[in-house]
Amino acid sequence: MLAVAPGPVDSGFGQRANMKMGKALKPSQLGVPILTALGKQSNVIPGTLSKILVYSLGILPRWAKVKVMKKVMDGFTNHHRQ
Repeated sequence: MLAVAPGPVDSGFGQRANMKMGKALKPSQLGVPILTALGKQSNVIPGTLSKILVYSLGILPRWAKVKVMKKVMDGFTNHHRQ
């Protein structure tokens, strides 16, 4: 079994959800890492930014992870707070 966690992918969802997906991976960037991982590992995280985020969050306590992910997800939305 292989679990793939690519993070944001430019699939058209972001546009429909009114999200900014400027640093999203292109679907074409997913195939090679996934196929390379088949039979060799159980998880694959395509994309440099996704790897950095996942591994850096691993050392943080839960409250800090929530704070970081809130900031990351706020960066994807087009809605501005006043």
